[in-house]
Amino acid sequence: MKKRLLSLFLILTLSLLMLSACGSDDTKDEGTTGDTDTAQEETTLTMWTIATESDSFHQPYLDAIKDFEAANPGVKI
Repeated sequence: MKKRLLSLFLILTLSLLMLSACGSDDTKDEGTTGDTDTAQEETTLTMWTIATESDSFHQPYLDAIKDFEAANPGVKI
């Protein structure tokens, strides 16, 4: 009988712990204000490649970088 009660107690305790871990977080991210007028900091990415300027892939790389920067304002490669 004691084993059964202990087992039931442990099952209930573990179940409550698992359910409490799945709860929602009501805190808001303080880094986002929703204000669109704030200045955004520019992010610079460094791309490394083994291609050289004489490589046939050089111009497609430059085109892809230009397209990426146009699609992602505030990011510079």
